[in-house]
Amino acid sequence: MTTKDYSVLLEGVDALDLPLSVLRDLCDLFVEGAQRCARLVAEGRSVARGTVPAWAVAAADIHVSKFERGSLQLGLTVQRLVDAAPDAFSQASLFLPNADPDATALDLFLDAADDAAAGRRDSERLDAGVLEVLARTGGLFTTTAMRLSVQRAGRPAVTLDQSALATIRKLTDETPPGRVTRVRGVLDTLTMSTRAVVLRLENGRVLRGFAGAVPIEYMKQLLGTDVVVEGVVAFRPSGDAIRVEVESVVPAKSGDSIWSSLPVAEPITARPRLPRADVGLDAWFGKWPGDETDAQLAEALQSAS
Repeated sequence: MTTKDYSVLLEGVDALDLPLSVLRDLCDLFVEGAQRCARLVAEGRSVARGTVPAWAVAAADIHVSKFERGSLQLGLTVQRLVDAAPDAFSQASLFLPNADPDATALDLFLDAADDAAAGRRDSERLDAGVLEVLARTGGLFTTTAMRLSVQRAGRPAVTLDQSALATIRKLTDETPPGRVTRVRGVLDTLTMSTRAVVLRLENGRVLRGFAGAVPIEYMKQLLGTDVVVEGVVAFRPSGDAIRVEVESVVPAKSGDSIWSSLPVAEPITARPRLPRADVGLDAWFGKWPGDETDAQLAEALQSAS
């Protein structure tokens, strides 16, 4: 098995007088970030309900090889994705077709972090889940002196600091939420191991996705045919569709041409905030839960039923 080495430097702290909360945030950043980026490349989604797959845990198995006095300096080693999770990464990725075959999950995360810190709104490496794990690292940059740098062979260092965090949070705020919709196109590609799919639209553009909710044998029967998929479409910070999490697939009919274009995100500023309805427990107490006793709540529920 081949491993790759990384050098981590967190300036502005003392490694031998380090709050555990800082070390926790740093470990969470690398481990959870690597897991999410590995899933994004393999499945087209960085997070999902349920337990994290065992292959994603294995891909983000990061080991410390160095710990020294002074600013926190860590040496890290990580296995290549094809060694750590061969079932998920033995085939070329549908979501990052030009990815380095020797890449590790940490490489994927560092590439995503670099895109986010640079404000690249059209990056294929960023979705809401990846941005979320990057955006909650504020504990690492409580002063302007704190800066995180990661070095790897043959690549420029990736640096995160307060300025980068502000850019990341802006991207996070700008990323449109996913929405349920339909898309029509030819089911062009299907991978058996990760249920990744590629839908080729009428205008030649493609939409990649994950079809874990659809039986694989049924999907195989539809491969190469014109279909309509329904599911949650996720968007990049730029508002372009990045993937669809497929809930259902049916053969396309003549009237389905209205779904032949890539979905468009609703502008965030265009979504009005709905007023709170004066119903339920809020109607009885204004805001719930509040300072009401169990007896008061029970009485209100009985009266409302």
